[in-house]
Amino acid sequence: MNSCVSVIMPVYNTKTYLGTALDSVLKQSWVDFEIIIVDDGSKDGSRALIQQYAEKYPEKIRYFFQENGGAAHARNTGLKNAKGGYVAFLDSDDLWMSNKLQIQINYFQKNPEVDLIYTNAILIDSHGNDQGKLYSRSEEFDILPNELFNSILIRNFVPFSSIILKKTVIDNIGGFNVTYGNTEDMDFLLRVIREHQGQGIKQNLIMYRIHENNASRDLLMRHKYALEILLKHTSLYPSTFEHLGRKLKLKFANKYFDYGYALFANENFREARVQFFNSIRTEPFHRYQKYLFLLLSLLPLSFVRFLRNIKKNIIKRT
Repeated sequence: MNSCVSVIMPVYNTKTYLGTALDSVLKQSWVDFEIIIVDDGSKDGSRALIQQYAEKYPEKIRYFFQENGGAAHARNTGLKNAKGGYVAFLDSDDLWMSNKLQIQINYFQKNPEVDLIYTNAILIDSHGNDQGKLYSRSEEFDILPNELFNSILIRNFVPFSSIILKKTVIDNIGGFNVTYGNTEDMDFLLRVIREHQGQGIKQNLIMYRIHENNASRDLLMRHKYALEILLKHTSLYPSTFEHLGRKLKLKFANKYFDYGYALFANENFREARVQFFNSIRTEPFHRYQKYLFLLLSLLPLSFVRFLRNIKKNIIKRT
């Protein structure tokens, strides 16, 4: 099997972190790799920085520029141009430990039945400081491969920048669904795990950066797409209801509420009420604040804004 790893890195206005991310790949102890950088229309100087790296490391870096179309489009461009037998993903604000690829490739070689490998991640802040927290819980790496799909459906504990998979998997399932905005990674992961064997390695091999830009992405669309993905995969595989029972009901109730709350925050009260009703109907005795927001969504918009201003003033004084 072709041992080269195609590292796909979508970039959009992340010049601040991009150099550090690239350096973390270039310092890998596993040297058989290519970096495919897809600039998704950056306007912050990322393009000039990428060109500097591409000129310095022409044997390692391949650079593509495209008009802004979102991470899914960028990753699909990377997949179309990948030459390696393995594919890894790295967001341009995250980092890899220097032995990440080596450990994962060694695991593939010893366990040829495995198609995808993920690891844990250390959470860091915008300055690279360790937050003393991990992305995934330790026990989530004890989940058996045949239980992964249902477990990820309930809680996605897989850091996407930790993933490496065989290129043949991509040939089988296809690329990313561009209709899911910034939640396309969840849909992709579920499609892979449903058809192929995944395995976690209980090591902290990446650093996942928490900063303002990735924490404040469009919450409304993120919750909308997350709900659509959940509905899609449970309708495709109805047996998940039998296996997960109340866990899945709670998941749906939470997703309906989260989407409803995002709609409420955007002052779309009519659609918010639909989602609050869905949450109540799915699990009436969980997360009681949905009843409060349902009542608030029945009030005139002007009065809700008045209540918000009172809350803001109280917070300022405390």
